[in-house]
Amino acid sequence: MTLNTLLQTAWGLLLQKYNGSDDAVFGGVVSGRPADISGIETWWACSLTPFQYVSAVVDDTFADLIRTNQKQALTSQDYENVSAV
Repeated sequence: MTLNTLLQTAWGLLLQKYNGSDDAVFGGVVSGRPADISGIETWWACSLTPFQYVSAVVDDTFADLIRTNQKQALTSQDYENVSAV
């Protein structure tokens, strides 16, 4: 688990409470620059992350929710730098 996952899980739960919903969807910013993209060293802009989805199930503990969100974050890394062109 990372600090980022902990904060995103807490943010998702806060959004759920605030909106009176069982689900929350939000995005973030990625500043990383993967070396496998040609010319990446000349980029200066940040990228948006894939949207994070937090859904609290009644029987889930906070630790279960963090583990689920960590798995989702790891699988979504493949889509952090999708070209819009």
